[in-house]
Amino acid sequence: MESKVIMCKYCIDNEVDVRNKLFHGFNNFDDSATTCPFCKSADLEVLNLTATEYKALRKSIGVRENTPENAPEIILQYNQLKVDNFEEFNEKMMKIRQQYDEKPDISKQQPTFTPKCPTCGSPNIKKIGTVERVGSVSMFGLFSKKINKTYKCLNCDYSW
Repeated sequence: MESKVIMCKYCIDNEVDVRNKLFHGFNNFDDSATTCPFCKSADLEVLNLTATEYKALRKSIGVRENTPENAPEIILQYNQLKVDNFEEFNEKMMKIRQQYDEKPDISKQQPTFTPKCPTCGSPNIKKIGTVERVGSVSMFGLFSKKINKTYKCLNCDYSW
């Protein structure tokens, strides 16, 4: 079961900055929490919103930039809507999720590694091919510079 959001009434009433109200006032603290970790107030209320629903609402409100002054009231309105009219709440949350859910970004999941020359740092390199390596070993034998080398820098001719 997903954790519920807990509201600290003291933080909501006394924080000046609306972003701090949203960050300190609403949180998914440990279910056994008896005091707010920010202000140490015991005036906590468990909301009906899950942590996932709360995060989606925060994104839709625009928490990171230009947070509206009534943002905490909007969160509380959605909390009450979930109790009063669950179907309408689900419809609105579905629209929010469709608009703001993050799509998996493949570039974030698997960063591409580009090998670079250890001498000059250039990414302008090429892999030493098997034919090139065999040719060098057959001509120079053990004195070949391509034994145990994989890449060659096209800028400074360094091989590694």
